[in-house]
Amino acid sequence: MFSSKSPVEVNGLAYAQPPPKGTPESVALPGTEKPGRSRVYRHWKVGSGELVKTLDPKVLTGHDMFESSANRYPKNHCLGSRAWDPVTKTWGAYRWVDYQTVKQRRAALGVGLVELHNRVGVQGKQYGVGLWCQNRPEWQLTDLACMSQSLYTVSLYETLGPDATKYIINNAELTCVVTSLPHVATLIELKKELPSLQLVVCMDPLDAGEPEGHTKRDILVPLAAAVGLQIYSLSEVEELGASLNRPYNPPTPNDIITINYTSGTTGNPKGVVLTHGNAVAGASSGLSTCMHYPTDVLISYLPLAHIFGRLMEHMMLWVGGSIGYFHGNILELVDDLKTLKPTMMASVPRLYNRFGGAIRASSVEAPGFKGTLSRHIVNAKTANIERSDNPTNKHMLYDRIWSKKVSAAIGFDRMRSMVSGSAPLDKSLHQFLRIAFACDIMQGYGLTESYATSLCQSSNDLTAGHCGSLHASSEACLLSLPDMEYSIDDKPYPRGELLLRGESLVQGILQEPRRDRQGHDGGRLVPHR
Repeated sequence: MFSSKSPVEVNGLAYAQPPPKGTPESVALPGTEKPGRSRVYRHWKVGSGELVKTLDPKVLTGHDMFESSANRYPKNHCLGSRAWDPVTKTWGAYRWVDYQTVKQRRAALGVGLVELHNRVGVQGKQYGVGLWCQNRPEWQLTDLACMSQSLYTVSLYETLGPDATKYIINNAELTCVVTSLPHVATLIELKKELPSLQLVVCMDPLDAGEPEGHTKRDILVPLAAAVGLQIYSLSEVEELGASLNRPYNPPTPNDIITINYTSGTTGNPKGVVLTHGNAVAGASSGLSTCMHYPTDVLISYLPLAHIFGRLMEHMMLWVGGSIGYFHGNILELVDDLKTLKPTMMASVPRLYNRFGGAIRASSVEAPGFKGTLSRHIVNAKTANIERSDNPTNKHMLYDRIWSKKVSAAIGFDRMRSMVSGSAPLDKSLHQFLRIAFACDIMQGYGLTESYATSLCQSSNDLTAGHCGSLHASSEACLLSLPDMEYSIDDKPYPRGELLLRGESLVQGILQEPRRDRQGHDGGRLVPHR
């Protein structure tokens, strides 16, 4: 009998099952301990078998992840954004581009980018393309376009100062940066200090709304030409690629998917070199913890220059779900949430703190009957979530009369799963939000070097104050640090430096072999720093 479920769904749900009673979620491998080092731990279902590389043997790269969904769900909503209405001075409803259209556009854009590089003498199987903008559909479109031709992207942070921007472009030796209109003038100004940069592709129209002779193109192109830059609009590059009618040049698992710059403890940002194999393993880990479905909708606001946000979008695209982008003002994020009504969200404790404060002020801290009822409901649901036998954050009555209203006030009418990362989430806040929203809220731990994944709570885990168990693609152990008086023999819990190894872990640091050797050691268990 044929299953209507995709392989990623079938296999992901298998790893998401809770372990048998009495079996921990992370299990130790016998005989792996060494002096000063604990035993190696793994996901309970992996055990001594092979770490998970992919949930679908036909999906080995980021290119494959998207292509499998585009072929399976061509009419599903893929990328959505809100348009500004200059008459009403408001942001409108979400407008969607389906998978089929994104597939066509990314193919054309990928060919166009390769052709522009060829024209300025840049050739070869792999080279980087810069991405500099806020979260928007064109960011993901460009990333997918590069994957289709075995190119990789290098993201620049939207808020970077000129020194860091120059460092990344020069360190990655970028010939082309795809960017939003506000950054075009900055790149022209910095060009004299960017010897490799020759091409700028603007995501926004260059000929819209101005009289002839006074368009953005008329102003910017001569300025760029004077310093040795060529400027194109994104639509021009797509049209160029479509006219050439060239096939995909798909990547392999060992090819680079991104060089992700992250701030080190000292000195300049370090370029973390990540492969397609890392990306697929990372997405497999995430989906093994919390399965996404073709009906799910993700709100995209975490900067895509960070690996956390990037991974979440990989996961959504692999299952054929929808990604709605915030309109650019983080202070108005709730307006986007109310309009989109997402089912999935990834965020950081800072935003969850804001949500918790606003909810408490309007409910449990409110005067009169509203406050009394809210406190009673929270106390009752707290008792349910803390009980040892079958804990739950759901309540048949209170979720309908209270949690539903609390959720709707933020736009979480359909929310079913949230994940927190990048910093510890306060334990009491974690439980309060679980009670308030009556949905899964998980905390995880990961690094840029591990493609954002390493550990995460399962949806079955309703405890707080920790990061859960190991993913199916990773293994870990602790190393004693005598100089810091941390020991794996400490009581009540062992302490030490966390060592990680797995399929999602970094291949190296760009142009820094010494730092590379310090943080990556030929596949052996290595420090998390």
